[in-house]
This record gives sequence, structure tokens and C-alpha cells, in this order.
Amino acid sequence: SFKLRGAFNKLLTLPREVRERGVVAASSGNHGAAVAYACAALGVQARVFVPEGASPAKVSKIRDLGAEVVHFGTDGLDTELEARRQAEEAGAAYISPYNDEAVMAGQGTLAVEMTENGPVLDRLYVAVGGGGLIAGMATWLRHAMPATQIVGALPANSPVMAASVRAGRIIEMESLPTLSDGTAGGIEAGSITFEVCRD
Repeated sequence: SFKLRGAFNKLLTLPREVRERGVVAASSGNHGAAVAYACAALGVQARVFVPEGASPAKVSKIRDLGAEVVHFGTDGLDTELEARRQAEEAGAAYISPYNDEAVMAGQGTLAVEMTENGPVLDRLYVAVGGGGLIAGMATWLRHAMPATQIVGALPANSPVMAASVRAGRIIEMESLPTLSDGTAGGIEAGSITFEVCRD
């Protein structure tokens, strides 16, 4: 559900004339399905780039929701860079799975609900891929519950954000196969989520 929040938030911040040109996204599956769903609800055409090894079930879901699917690359970062390039070439809006303030803010609304409807959070464990969810949630929690300890959970075979935070810069590293395909892959250079996670 957090992917859907980010996708809708981004789409609703785009001017109508921009949405009418269609949008492009990159995803290992979950973000792509969220973008496809949100686009269908808003009457927007979507083209979603997925890596060659993307889950067939997730790819099928994206297609079923009405988006065009394009396979490209073997790592999520390769896919993202190509999708962004093609969006720019076509004059379409690119909807990043994490590297976008509106996406990050939409995903972070989960933390708003947690702080408004639940007890004080001592510690929060958050799945981390590109960092959109944890960056959005941490931004809110630092304001609403500054004592909450926020712990990122990454697959051992693709701990790119954790390794980048330790290195003090976004690093490139090979992502090995993992069941956690939604949190695997590289991080786009200059990603806004890196600074939030590091800080």
C-alpha cells in the first residue's frame, strides 16, 4: 500500500497537461503495479520499465492494470536510468520508485497514520531498497516522535543503501539474487533519499 500512496501523490502533484502526455516508471514490480493502478484510476497512460528478471506475476499484474511493460536491464538501477532517459526523450513525466519528494512524502504517510492512531513508537523497522519509504517515514517521525529509533532492514544480497550510508556516498555494488526483489538493486546517483537515510 505504501507504493500506491507514493504513486498517487506524485501523479496528483503533476499538472493535468503533464499527466495527459502519459507517464513512465521503473520498477521491480510493486511500484509499477501502484503506478499502473493510480494511472488507471486517473485516466493516465503508463509505461513501466522492469528488469529482465522481474517476477512474472508482478509483470502480469502491471499489464492487467493497463500499463505497457518494457523489459530492460538486469539490475533495478539500469532499468531506472533507461526509463528516465526514455521519459525525457518522449517529454513524459518520470515517476521514480523512490528518488522524488512527492513519492517519498506519499510513502511516508504511513508514519503519519502510525503516530496519529497508535502508541509511542520505541523502534520502527522499515524495509529499504531505494529508501523512499524509510526516508518519508523518518522525515515525519523526526518531527512527531524524535525519540523513535528507526532501523532499516535490507536483504543481505543487496544492502546498497546501508553500504552507501557507511561509505558516506552512494556506491555501486553488485546485487546478488534475493527473495526480496522489491528491495534489491542500486540507487540512482544524487538520490534525495540517500541524504535523508544518512542524516
